[in-house]
Amino acid sequence: MEAKVKGHTYRTAVRWTGEKRGVSTASGKPSIDVATPPEFQGHEGIWSPEDLFVTSVNVCVMMTFVAFAERAGLSLTRYESEAEGRLEFVDGGFQFTRVTVRPHVLVKPGTNVRQAHELMAKAEKYCLVSRSVKSQIAVEANISEGDGAP
Repeated sequence: MEAKVKGHTYRTAVRWTGEKRGVSTASGKPSIDVATPPEFQGHEGIWSPEDLFVTSVNVCVMMTFVAFAERAGLSLTRYESEAEGRLEFVDGGFQFTRVTVRPHVLVKPGTNVRQAHELMAKAEKYCLVSRSVKSQIAVEANISEGDGAP
């Protein structure tokens, strides 16, 4: 009998490429160019941590809903969603005070729409990203001198 997994570890890396830009990588996945957003004297057209944060919530709600719908046998024909995060200066620093996710879901004719609403409420409650926002963040820096050569 197989033991049930009680946790998973996800690893990413980021490398500064100059100015307020970098590259984020994860094994076996495409790289993502990242930068400080223009609102903080950064760069246009490049994913920022703020974009990725809001996207993470949006994707998580979608995937959680899809998983619940699949388990319940709910027939989806389309799922599209916009999300908006509100960044505000609170207690001496910026923080996201709200992320609003606006899914547009189509189910096959004859599908129980009320059940779809119930599953969406369950997805909102159990989306692991939004549940994790309260998690502790630890920064374990290793800083030394050098000229940057490998």
